Amino acid sequence: MENKKCKKEDTDAPPLRRNRPGTKFKDAYKWKAPKFSELDPMFACQEYLQLLVRDEPTNINKLMEVPEKQSPYVWEYEHFRQICLEMNYLLVLLQEECVDGNCIYMYIEESVVFCGAHSTPQECCPMNYAVHNLDRVTALLNSDKHFPSRVYVKEKYQKYFRGIAFRLYCILGHAWSEHASIFYKFEGERSLYARLMALSDRFDLIPKKMLLFPRPDIVAACMAVHNRDLLSLHRQ
Repeated sequence: MENKKCKKEDTDAPPLRRNRPGTKFKDAYKWKAPKFSELDPMFACQEYLQLLVRDEPTNINKLMEVPEKQSPYVWEYEHFRQICLEMNYLLVLLQEECVDGNCIYMYIEESVVFCGAHSTPQECCPMNYAVHNLDRVTALLNSDKHFPSRVYVKEKYQKYFRGIAFRLYCILGHAWSEHASIFYKFEGERSLYARLMALSDRFDLIPKKMLLFPRPDIVAACMAVHNRDLLSLHRQ
């Protein structure tokens, strides 16, 4: 009787969502997306956001929708965790091109950005700026002192999100300004800049006077022209 009961419980259990050994990359993550209510309450926002990003990274409006009965500050917090995670992939793409010989100072167009990850802000090469600030932001987001819970974030910590948003914005800004081909390829696949700016608009994070490069719609238009020119070049 006990064995039958165990079998029945196994049958009623929700299907496991994992990639089996030997799964090809193109076949990975092909399971049916669960409802938000079916996710582990402790990590529901994180899991749900990652599902949305994986399935529809360009659907910015959907990504900005706070799940029902969830705190907007928790949703904002999880967005920053996810953006930091994906930003590391951008650094991997930049590491061979964005080196001391090519990029000495942290420029966004003609503006020099100082690195605030030090006790006294100082000039860093762009790759060091990116690594320093990603490390600092990641440490802050994982701080038990400031963010002890994954299901509740105090409104007063919104001030940290403003600083985080601008630091991440500067990293993307340098990639756009000095490494356009890499930036457009990355942005075309992930819409990371569009997501960051939508988050900034949604939660009023980066003042307009501090914006150093174009809005996502202008960047998207530039990306379309860049891709068209690249395609024409390949056809010649």
